[in-house]
Amino acid sequence: MGHQSKKKTPGLLLIVRTLAWVTCACLLLTGCPPTCDDLQEQPWLLSGTSESSFTPLNDGDRLPVVFGPQGGAHVTLALKAGGVHPGSLGQSETYPTVTADIFNNDTLWASNDGHSRRLDPAEDGSWKLTELRVTLRSMFSNDSLPQFEPETSFKAGPRDYLRLHLEDVCGNVVEDEVGLGF
Repeated sequence: MGHQSKKKTPGLLLIVRTLAWVTCACLLLTGCPPTCDDLQEQPWLLSGTSESSFTPLNDGDRLPVVFGPQGGAHVTLALKAGGVHPGSLGQSETYPTVTADIFNNDTLWASNDGHSRRLDPAEDGSWKLTELRVTLRSMFSNDSLPQFEPETSFKAGPRDYLRLHLEDVCGNVVEDEVGLGF
């Protein structure tokens, strides 16, 4: 009987080594995700609006209402935050919970009911979230929401406001309120 040589399959070993190098390179280029202990600054939150960037909202600013072809209406919000943990940055599905509530005459009028959302890095070192939509009127509901008409707006009163609430993965909670004009 002759000696049989075992053939090693370099393919699997090559794949494992390549994945290890790619992972190390990604961590070196992007940095490791922060831990809860890495948070240095006091948590803060700033309300805004925009589809693709961040435009801050000040008291009394008008929130543009977007009308759909089937009678629905929504507003698109954005936020900037600092001193909060942005989430797992793609390594798992653990992200901050963001709730946007719109009050009319101190009564909850519309809400996104809180969803986990990934925060993206902003140019100034803070975190941002854009395209946060809050439905004001749906074609499927008979809500008693004010009747909007395209090219007009709802007259906001002194007790109409937006409240953004963010809870990060470390348990930090921060809110921002802005008086509204629609």
